[in-house]
Amino acid sequence: MNSRTSTIFKLAVMAGVLAFPAFGSDFYAEMVAKVLILAIFAMSLDLLVGFTGLVSFGHAAYFGIAAYAVALMTPKYDPANLWLALPASILAAAAAAFVIGLFVLRTKGIYFIMVTLAFAQMAYYVFHDTPLGGGSDGIYLNFKPDATIAGWVPFDLNEPHHLYYFVVAAMLAVYGLLKLVLRSPFGRVLVGIRSNEHRMLSLGYATFRYKLAAFTLAGGLAGFAGFLYAVLFGFVTPEYLSWHKSGDVLLMVILGGMGNLAGAIAGAAALVGLQEIFTGMTKHWQLLMGLTIVAAVLFMPGGMAATPAASWRASMGERPMSEVLLAAEGMTRRFGGLLANRDVNIQLERGVLHALLGPNGAGKSTCINMLSGDLPPSEGTIRYKGEDITALTSYQRSKIGIGRSYQRTNIFPKFTVLENCRLAAQSRKPRPWSLLTNALRMPEAVERARAAIAEAGLSGREDRVAGTMSHGEQRQLEIAMVLATDAEVLLLDEPLAGMGSEESAQMVTLLNRLKATRAILLVEHDMDAVFAVADRITVMVNGQVLESGSPEQIRNSPDVQAAYLGHEAEHE
Repeated sequence: MNSRTSTIFKLAVMAGVLAFPAFGSDFYAEMVAKVLILAIFAMSLDLLVGFTGLVSFGHAAYFGIAAYAVALMTPKYDPANLWLALPASILAAAAAAFVIGLFVLRTKGIYFIMVTLAFAQMAYYVFHDTPLGGGSDGIYLNFKPDATIAGWVPFDLNEPHHLYYFVVAAMLAVYGLLKLVLRSPFGRVLVGIRSNEHRMLSLGYATFRYKLAAFTLAGGLAGFAGFLYAVLFGFVTPEYLSWHKSGDVLLMVILGGMGNLAGAIAGAAALVGLQEIFTGMTKHWQLLMGLTIVAAVLFMPGGMAATPAASWRASMGERPMSEVLLAAEGMTRRFGGLLANRDVNIQLERGVLHALLGPNGAGKSTCINMLSGDLPPSEGTIRYKGEDITALTSYQRSKIGIGRSYQRTNIFPKFTVLENCRLAAQSRKPRPWSLLTNALRMPEAVERARAAIAEAGLSGREDRVAGTMSHGEQRQLEIAMVLATDAEVLLLDEPLAGMGSEESAQMVTLLNRLKATRAILLVEHDMDAVFAVADRITVMVNGQVLESGSPEQIRNSPDVQAAYLGHEAEHE
């Protein structure tokens, strides 16, 4: 379905939803309202699952907490004030999500899924086993909230048509809000985290904070859905918080297509519709539902919307050459009883490419990981421009001008070249959290990204999807991403690995060009390339520095030849 057809289809569906009360019965209007509320619930979870890569199996907790909040705030014989009860319910759900997120976001993978489930079940039993939630019987909402504002009644939620259109407006508002969020710099970061969180850290993003913000927002929106659900049906039960409800909303996201807001809406409609059809056919309707879901996953693996998570994208003067930028003194790293690095001293100067050599197991990767902040040293000091940065994390070091590449290509394969570099450049934007800025209209970030692409030798390939490029081009792209962050120190871990002779020659040319205004540490096994580009070489053996000097000194050193180079130098 092309963009124009998709837009027409969405408008037609929306027109049908708006006109439905005039032609359908109250029963079916209530069913449509239920679908729209569950669509809000599904979109809130899709923000986590489809766009941030966080598969929560406890999302119903926030749905139920808000539902109970409005029920508990409603007096026995009077309606609650809508304009107090609604924000209070959403705030209660968001606050719960924030607190729970502080704990669960420190885990990953299956552990994250299980811990979110555990917290949701704890919330379930709080309302199930205490008088607070009315036990298994739940609580009746005897009166729908009153929308009166200073004596004026804009609408009456006791009137079915008014309640219906209030739900429609709520769903459209949430859809619009999430569209705004996902097009903002904040949303771009979330998709980057889903694709490659480690790379986002190295680009300077505090990913935990972004995930916590997304988790809290998703919890608040789930609470909005829970509030509406309680108001629509006038009843709240602990089952609203159960793992069954969390499973249902996850199925909606999967059926509709993860990473697609319209898909979440379609998934909600499909699940509710199938439940209504199957329950009217047989008491064993869950068996039919299970078979249908299995078939849907097998034959529509991308979901009903069948659109990937990225579908919403639209479409220095030179300084003194002798300046020491990064210096490590006495850098040591222990892993239990194993000494991986011992008393390593190294200096990286602007205008100098410093190569780090050594056989496998020499401690090179540990050394570069400590310099980048991916690994804290057990002892020693690391300074950047004279300031002690030993305690700084990798994203904090990226912020101040230290960038790195990795042994394995570390890019966002589903993004274009420009999008990869723009995401890197965006980390230097003063307000990367802004929800009001469209990420596609950030001239400073785009300009910096294009400059980095050109400097890395990728001009003309801005619109190429990164995953379709050759290995050599992907390595160039990784360096371009580092350049887009305005890094003054480049820590490059085997950038020539896996390259052919022509690609290696291009990379050597690039490195010679880059070192003119930056300090570069190069870890590499290609000896020809190292001696062609390096100004200084440090050789490590068994976690210690064996020798450091000019390429000629290293080439002619008997100790280095015996430990690493063997007789290679003699044959040249």
